[in-house]
Amino acid sequence: MPQLGPYPAHFIKYDKRGEADDRGHANDLQDFVGQGAFDDLLVISHGWRNDAAEAESLYAAICSQISALREGDSAAAQALAGRKVGVMAVFWPSKPYREFGAERAQLGGAASGATREEEMQALADTALADLSDALDGEVEAGKLNRLQARAAAAFADRDAFPSFFNALRDALPEDETAAERSDKAAFGSARVAEEVRAQIEAFAMAESGLGPVDFQQGGAAGGPVRTARASVGLLLNLSTFYTMKRRAGYVGQRGVARSLRGLRDARPGLRIHFVGHSFGARVLTMATQTIEGDAAARPDSLCLLQAAFSQNSFSARFPPGYRAGYFRPVMEDELVAGPILVSHTHNDLAVTWAYSLASLVSGQNASSLSDGAPSQYGGLGANGALYTDEAQDGALLPAGGGPYDLQSGRIYNLLADAFVKGHADIRGPEVGFAILSAMAASVSEGTA
Repeated sequence: MPQLGPYPAHFIKYDKRGEADDRGHANDLQDFVGQGAFDDLLVISHGWRNDAAEAESLYAAICSQISALREGDSAAAQALAGRKVGVMAVFWPSKPYREFGAERAQLGGAASGATREEEMQALADTALADLSDALDGEVEAGKLNRLQARAAAAFADRDAFPSFFNALRDALPEDETAAERSDKAAFGSARVAEEVRAQIEAFAMAESGLGPVDFQQGGAAGGPVRTARASVGLLLNLSTFYTMKRRAGYVGQRGVARSLRGLRDARPGLRIHFVGHSFGARVLTMATQTIEGDAAARPDSLCLLQAAFSQNSFSARFPPGYRAGYFRPVMEDELVAGPILVSHTHNDLAVTWAYSLASLVSGQNASSLSDGAPSQYGGLGANGALYTDEAQDGALLPAGGGPYDLQSGRIYNLLADAFVKGHADIRGPEVGFAILSAMAASVSEGTA
């Protein structure tokens, strides 16, 4: 039997459509839980990691932190004393959102002898390959071929950007779950692609490390020509983000929710704790909504670590249209028996920037990156849950420090600036302590 840290684990793999690879996945999970006689089951999902070994390493690190903290004398550790923990590890075929700074380091940057143009070409090529692979089987080959040709043209000629943008928009499939259609709608904006290009180039300047540029005067270090090249890779990269977000919804809806069906029939009294990172947060929130409060599978706690979905998802009414967020039923119908924890920080550039793209493409003011005011398309992992009456602002606490005061039916926005320095920086004891506290709160309240 696999182990994640000190805990026995059951691995379930899902395909790009969200279906489990093994037809007997639900029965196998019930056997695992029943034979293991577990009191608590951690259900953990990764985000944009296409390497199963890397996801498994993340899971092991989180479980090891929880185990170590249970040895302490915190109130959370005491509440979980003597309880037996097992893990359901979720694996799904995600593609990475490639942060430009990280990619430059991997390529060796200037030290490798590559010019900036060569680096940007390599990044654009990689992003295009990732997106083409992500869309394989879902989009007509002709559309992908057209996208590849027009991406190459846009890299060589700044004036070809509008045609590239239109080909990209045409290649992105509709979200069959109808979840947060604003993301695709942003790509379908009727605004002139020239306006989109200019604004995306501003982001490309910062992400690629080229520094500020005056677009009216041409700027330094190659000005708009060089940033246009960087923007091709950036837009392709962010489009891969969109497709993976869509896929995460399928995995939660068609995969994880079905795997958990009837689970407490095999182990009455089992506490189920969801922990999702990045798109994995979307996987497990979608699963929560799909389960619809079924007593045999309803989660007792939900921890969303640097979640890659909308800040408005849990809202009853958010501007400008004052409609409900897609995941509003999670709150209104009390689909989580205990607390919901949300870690968020603008140190997470991946979530912060990717969601600002939607504002850029739809013509909204993108000042949120500089003045801290979130746009309507902001990400949960950047800003927390907004326009949500049940949300309470707080901070990620030091491990073993002052206890969290957690209650069911509430969302706790935990500002993580002090401890989370990037999108993947969630292996620390502070994150482990937050998860432990959520687990303990559901046990203390006796939720089921």
